Order: sequence, then structure tokens, then C-alpha cells
Amino acid sequence: MGWLTHLALAGLLGAASAASKHKLHDFDWDTITPTHKLSYHPCYSEYNCTRLIVPLDWLDASNPYNVTLAIIKRPAKVPDGDPAFGGTIFTNPGGPGGSGVELMLSEGYAHQETADSDRRKYEILSWDPRGVQFTTPRPDCYGEDSLARGTDMIQRLAVGPMSAGPDALRRQWARVQGYGKLCSQSAVNGSIIPFATTASTVRDMVHILDKIQELREEEAAVARISGDGDAQKPLQAREEKEPLRLQYFGFSYGSLLGNTFASMYPGRVGRVIVDGIVDADDYVEGGWRTNLQDTEELLEQFYKTCFTAESKCALYRDSDTKWEDIRSRVSDLVKRLDEEPISVLDGMLTHILTGYDVVDAFKRPLYDPYRKFVPLANKLSAAVDGNYTLLLNDAVESIPELDQACAAPNGTALPSTFGDGGQS
Repeated sequence: MGWLTHLALAGLLGAASAASKHKLHDFDWDTITPTHKLSYHPCYSEYNCTRLIVPLDWLDASNPYNVTLAIIKRPAKVPDGDPAFGGTIFTNPGGPGGSGVELMLSEGYAHQETADSDRRKYEILSWDPRGVQFTTPRPDCYGEDSLARGTDMIQRLAVGPMSAGPDALRRQWARVQGYGKLCSQSAVNGSIIPFATTASTVRDMVHILDKIQELREEEAAVARISGDGDAQKPLQAREEKEPLRLQYFGFSYGSLLGNTFASMYPGRVGRVIVDGIVDADDYVEGGWRTNLQDTEELLEQFYKTCFTAESKCALYRDSDTKWEDIRSRVSDLVKRLDEEPISVLDGMLTHILTGYDVVDAFKRPLYDPYRKFVPLANKLSAAVDGNYTLLLNDAVESIPELDQACAAPNGTALPSTFGDGGQS
């Protein structure tokens, strides 16, 4: 997410956190029957949800398979027929792979407060794109085999990061090639994998737009029949002769999605805001050479603001005379753990912490500095002082949970490999 977005939302985060009390699984999406039109149901208290059926392959009408999109909206503060109603703003969190449902629960309130004015009130809509969260079918290269998935993840951790050296790089390259073969093998008829593309997602967006317009026209017809004088005129005025145009707010990969929409359907573009811009050419070519061009500058900003904050930053020390002293302290920690990795016990498991775990701890905070620089400083300060608990918590998150993954129940005694008096 870019600086512009954070600055716009910074003042709303406190209120938003109060509003976003819901977790993803607080609502059972299976209670909604998928339909070919927008049929909203109350969900997560202040939201409305629907599951919309769209074609799996937009370019082949003979393909019998479908996708069911999980769609969520935060209703406008005025009815659709009110003259102040400004329409629907689509949002996408990026990724690719980010959940629109999760975005709505965490920041839907802030987005609406940012967009609304005295003259215009908007409904905010997002959705889980193809292959994401509650949208089905789900991509699963392992065929729901949790043991195979977990074993593969453990193998990746055992080989080590690609930065560990040429041998680790070669092994990881071979591993991801194998993963590609596995996913290709699992892409049978009806699989989402070949169709989880940006272009297909754009076509889904156009279809959602069409269904929004269809729903409004139905509501206008009902208002006319019922003779609702207050709603009749504004609703009639909204029966656009032209197709509904997109209003959109997208971040990171969401900027690429917005740009792709504008390229494919320029006549359907209304107002589009994109932030955290992706270099489209670099992204499509697969090099991603421009993705990290400001990373070092932002990393320096972490150390500089920590130095300026002094005792308010846990990583600061009274002996520091310049921000580079803080950076050197962290660099020494990375070097020390690379030269002498440490083992940390977590129940019956042993975890190995290396310098890579320190470097990896920067990944999410560099993407979301306003909210995560302070916890990062706390984590690094503790590790510098020899307390690796907070750093370990990050490492443990990447380790799969294999509890009850085997056919044999947990705690089953293994047979001895030695008999009485001799090898068995």
C-alpha cells in the first residue's frame, strides 16, 4: 500500500479498528446459495454478502464449469434512490491473492469515511477474486492432502533461503519446478488454476457492474409500481442508458488490476484511484526488477525515525550518536546469527534461528510501516538483547501444523528397531 493511501487513512485507523471487530470466519459463507444475480444477505453485522455465479472460461461458452465469487459490500449511509447516493466503489487489496472480504472487514469503514462527503455517500464493495479465500473452486495443487502440503513446506524450510548460497538456490529452483509440475498435473477439468488470471478477473468485474445495474433497474421498477414518489424520480434517473461505469480504489497488484480494466474496457471506466503502483510491463514479463526500487530508502527511514524518536523506539540506545549506529546493531545481529545459528525450543519442537529470520522480519513492516515499524523495533531490540521469543513467533508462523495429519493418531508408539538381544 502506498504513502498516499496511508496518509489518507491514518486518522481513521482508530475508528476503523473499533468497527472491524469481525474475523473472516465469523460468518459461514456456505449459508448463502450461489445465484446468477446479486442476492444480498446480512453478514458480519454491518455488511451484506452474496455469492455470484460467473463462467469459469469467459472466452468459451461451451465450457460447462462455473466460478462462484464471494462478494461483500458496506452499504451506503443513504438508500440507492437518494439523490446523494454516489454509487458503488470497488476495492481490491492486491497480492495477487489478497482477500477482498478481509480488506472490507479491516478497512471498509475507513474507505467509506474517506470517500464520503456531505454531497455524496458511497457503498463500498469488494470480493475475493478467483482462487482466493471464499471464492470457489479453490486452487489446490495437493488435492486436499494436508500432509503432502505440510511436508513440502517443511522441505522448503529445511533447504533454506535462496540467499543461503548457490546450493540452496539450485535446490529451491528444482523444488519450485516440481511444484509447477504438481499444479499443472492437478489442473483437471473445472480447475480454477488455468483461469485465475488478471484478464478473467477484469471480466468478472465487468459482470459484477452489469449485475449492479440490473439490480438497480429492478428496484426502480418496484418503486414505480409501488408509487413511491420520494424514490421514483431519482431511481428513474439512474436507469442509465449506457452501461454502468467503474469506480475503483486498488492498491499494489490492485493497481495493475485497475490499469488492466482500463485497457480492456476503457468505455466502462468512471473514476479510478490506484496506489502503490505496479510497473505493469515488468510485472507481465515476470522480472519484477522494479518492485524493490524504494526498499533501501524505506529501510533507512526505519533507522532514521527510530534515532529521532530516541527512547520512544525500543531499538534506540543512549550511546547512539547517529542513525547508522542502530543499523549497525541490527547488521551485527544478522551476522552473528548467520555465523552461529541458535536453537530455540518450542514445546517438543526445535527451531533454528539464523540471520535470515532477522531479515525476513522486515518484510511486512516495510510494506506497512505506519502500523508495523514500532512492533518491529520491539522485536529487534529484544533479539539484540538475547531474547528471541518475538523473533521466534514469526518463524513459527511459517511452519505448517501437522497435528493429526497422519492416519495414525498422535502419540502412537513406534515399534522398536531392535529385538531382544539382536537387531530386528
